[in-house]
Amino acid sequence: MTYQCNLLTSMEEEDGFSLLNALANTTEGQLAIFETDVVRDLIQYKWNSYAARAHWLSGAIAVLYTASLALYVNDIYLMDEQFINGKRNNPEADARLLLL
Repeated sequence: MTYQCNLLTSMEEEDGFSLLNALANTTEGQLAIFETDVVRDLIQYKWNSYAARAHWLSGAIAVLYTASLALYVNDIYLMDEQFINGKRNNPEADARLLLL
């Protein structure tokens, strides 16, 4: 029979020590600590409270940036060029895309 003791409420950050620092500094022999419900709940709470929103926002910004860059490159560099009397003329750029 195994027991788990929840000491999270009694742990304070004194002298620079915190539970997350202790978890970050675990060795390969101590990885079983990550299988406990308390540690899993702590990591899940931190992810839901802080990290998930930042990662989703960063991902959305990256997708929007990539889409706007693709539209810009398509409009400026990849549109069909015209040759009039042997001289190359680029079509006018779409001003709406340039404002992005």
